[in-house]
Amino acid sequence: MMEQYWRVKSRHPDKIVFFRLGDFYEMFYEDAERVSRELELTLTARENKGGRIPMCGVPYQSAETYIARLIERGYKIVLCDQVEDARQARGLVRREVVRVITPGTVVEAAMLDERRNNYLAAWLRQGDGWALAAADVSTGQCLVAAESGAEAAARLRAEVDRLAPAECLAPESQVEDLRRWAGDALRTVTPRPDHDFDPRRARELVTEVFGPATCNALLEGAAGGPAAGGGSTVLRAVGGLLAYLADTQGRVPANLEPPRVVRASEYLVLDAAARRHLELVGRSSDGSRRDTLLGVLDRTVTAMGARCLRSWVEQPLVSRPRIEARLDAVEALVRAPAARQRIREALRGVHDLERLASRVAFGTANARDLVALRRSLQRLPALQAELAGLEETSLLGDLLQRLDPLPDLADLLERALVDDPPASLTEGGLLRDGYDARVDELRLVAREGRSWVTRLEQRERERTGIKSLKVGFNKVFGYYLEITHANRDRVPPDYQRRQTLANAERYITPELKEIEDKILGAEERLNSLEYEVFLALREQVAARLDALRRTASAVAEVDALAALAEVADQHGYVRPELSDDLVLEIEDGRHPVLDQRPDAAFVPNDTRLDGRDRRMMVLTGPNMGGKSTYLRQVALIVIMAQMGSFVPARRARIGLVDRIFTRIGAADDLARGESTFMVEIREALQVLLYATPRSLAIIDELGRGTSTYDGIAFSTAYLEYLHRHVGCRTLLSTHFFELTRLAERLPGVHNHHVQALLDGERLVFSYRVLPGAADRSYGVEVARSAGMPTELVLRARELLLMLEQGERAAAPGAAGLGSAAREAAAAQPGDAGTLPGGSAAQPGGATGPGGGEWELWRTRTRAVLETLAGTDIMHLTPLQAMERLQVLAEQARLLVGWLDGENLDAGGAAGRP
Repeated sequence: MMEQYWRVKSRHPDKIVFFRLGDFYEMFYEDAERVSRELELTLTARENKGGRIPMCGVPYQSAETYIARLIERGYKIVLCDQVEDARQARGLVRREVVRVITPGTVVEAAMLDERRNNYLAAWLRQGDGWALAAADVSTGQCLVAAESGAEAAARLRAEVDRLAPAECLAPESQVEDLRRWAGDALRTVTPRPDHDFDPRRARELVTEVFGPATCNALLEGAAGGPAAGGGSTVLRAVGGLLAYLADTQGRVPANLEPPRVVRASEYLVLDAAARRHLELVGRSSDGSRRDTLLGVLDRTVTAMGARCLRSWVEQPLVSRPRIEARLDAVEALVRAPAARQRIREALRGVHDLERLASRVAFGTANARDLVALRRSLQRLPALQAELAGLEETSLLGDLLQRLDPLPDLADLLERALVDDPPASLTEGGLLRDGYDARVDELRLVAREGRSWVTRLEQRERERTGIKSLKVGFNKVFGYYLEITHANRDRVPPDYQRRQTLANAERYITPELKEIEDKILGAEERLNSLEYEVFLALREQVAARLDALRRTASAVAEVDALAALAEVADQHGYVRPELSDDLVLEIEDGRHPVLDQRPDAAFVPNDTRLDGRDRRMMVLTGPNMGGKSTYLRQVALIVIMAQMGSFVPARRARIGLVDRIFTRIGAADDLARGESTFMVEIREALQVLLYATPRSLAIIDELGRGTSTYDGIAFSTAYLEYLHRHVGCRTLLSTHFFELTRLAERLPGVHNHHVQALLDGERLVFSYRVLPGAADRSYGVEVARSAGMPTELVLRARELLLMLEQGERAAAPGAAGLGSAAREAAAAQPGDAGTLPGGSAAQPGGATGPGGGEWELWRTRTRAVLETLAGTDIMHLTPLQAMERLQVLAEQARLLVGWLDGENLDAGGAAGRP
């Protein structure tokens, strides 16, 4: 037996082998140790002539649950099953690999999230060309994307971020390149032999699976891949994907669609930062759908519709005709609420046709799957009738044409299968009476045998006088006669005892064994025949996969459109006006997520941007005033409009956007060893590199990850460059009031602020966005409203007043620098301001008790600044940076303490940072 195991394991060294032994799947050696650790199972051992063999096992009937947990953690599984009946085997039971399950090839419903796709991808780079092929084998969807030139890496990375492949393949020679390029965007990277991506082999495989037309289209660069080495980059990527499927599944699934070309120019591009900042489909904190745009819009009632809607959210359109077609369909459904509810009711009875079809193609669909398919098809005529009665639109008309209820297939499944079949395919009970004459004949024999058993039971009761005598059956002993111990003395001599129980004895008779052989023989033949007939039935379903796939796609789109109409109707959304110019006008816009919270009424706001006079909005105001919410709100409304949804506003006119950039939030990326400011710079750089005048940039608090002066300088220079060289529509929020002066010298820049009012000591936020710059930041008031101690708030006000007085009294060269420069203005030599702690500024640099102590302070301050200036943050790990910062902060506290009257000597080491 272990020789059998090692033959399988040697062919799959990178996978965990589930080896069938009776009612269990067993794992051995390293596999057993790994699985016992991951799943917290008991690790046992068996003796072998070569020593002890570590092993652990899971029950065959519940193995799917354990496999799902391993797949989720990135493991690959080989199922090695018994392929002959152990009772009929001569010697060792024959075992074969019946299934290879990897993160990207899962089709089992229990292992999948029904509301999102599960992609297997193949990645390839050739020169300056990049290609990505992806397939969801659980639905049959297949797509390709290829890019070349300067933007290739960024565009393809955005596609990887959107697809989030469960598994990504790459040639062995390029695996490290892929890992460096993708970082943590890929969960599982699988190296494959370079010859899987060979142009000639790829051409043959693509032709065999999809036909010569698809192969030629890919070869001719229809997907945008540069041709080289006898085949395009994208063709080689598709070939590598198909080779892996053939290797792991034994064949390429029959339900796989010809690759659909995804061109970045056809969709609104959203990179990983934008998806994360805007929380389109998952919260940045925990990945859940709650409080996301998808969570708001997803009123779908089928799994297919949910996946379709998710793809629309993640991939908004830029083609005005396609967007208008969706909006026309949504509007028709909004105008017919009664019909829409009937459509949604019909959809509620439709199962996941896409994944049912995939299980048919894989040969894993059971009778329950086919019954679910039958019930789904039987719901479609009602759906057709309701769609036909709606106001005609181009999209709804196309969907109606694609929707085929397949009545002949539904009728076949109705005649063939019982309403509630068992999960197992080999234990009978699958087929209706009258469907197959051979099955009916064997059933008659089996039923007559069971009737004979019933008559035997009655006859033996009368013969023995034991009224409690009964005939039973189990798989170990077969049929038996059971008699309680109280009646043991009345047992006839021809009874043969087989089993003793606590309260009874079990017996057999020659006559009982004879009829048992006939019954079991008939039932065994019956079960075998039913299985054979079912396989033929499943093949008939497989022959209709193309029609099923088209119908499933149509049902998914109808469900997604009805969901958008439902949300629009319930929440008072309006149809956006689309335009080809650069105008972005929103009247009384609302944040789609916050607008649905029941705890408070959302305050709507207007937005107006265009490509000339109002290209940039600089938004100022206090924290907690709603600046970040407003920025996100504008971006989300644009995304909703371009995915074909109504929007939360009184009116919206959207000049189509080709890409949305976001720079929101401040956080270190410890995994990459990057500081907060470095993360800001990387995200802000994307706008300068890839934005066009048709793009929309959302920038929140640029420069807060560094010092005040650096932040002002960088933010000012950044906006100037953006205005001069890019010219995209931009919304920027800031606490740097200096940026508001850009409106005085840069055409197209205008100021707005979020309104805040003081009601006595209480700060009141109106959440209104109004024209003009804010007059102050209200930082101290915000701290007070957040619950800071009163003593701290009073001290902060005192210091703020001193700093403001210092600015007003500053030398003419420093006057008017604004709040961000107050510290410098107050500390300049010759100033008449007041330093914190009350020490008067002295001309010539002397202050405090004496010039000597001041000189000591200056010396130690210079040492701290020199250390800071000599720190190269690009070459520090996060831990090193925190340690360096801790030392410098301690020295700075000692130096500031001296200004407040503390003893400088207490610092001791202040000069040795």
